[in-house]
Amino acid sequence: MISINEFKDPEVHPYGMLQGYTNANEKESLLCFLLGKCIEANAWVAVTTKYSHPTMVEDGLLEMVGISQYLLTEKAKGLLYTVYHK
Repeated sequence: MISINEFKDPEVHPYGMLQGYTNANEKESLLCFLLGKCIEANAWVAVTTKYSHPTMVEDGLLEMVGISQYLLTEKAKGLLYTVYHK
């Protein structure tokens, strides 16, 4: 299991991280935002978003835990790690 302490702050967009996914740019931006919120909290926390993201749940990138509230999945953490590891 990947620890939040293994990540550096997401200061650049992870272009190409989700190559082949529909609307990859928007999904990459959201994952970057969620990672930033988790780093601020120093834990893997559920983050409330303004909109719902059912396709990201279908893609296995997010787990929905409430209305517009999401946790990063292990799949998403692994992808983010390839870009933002220390």
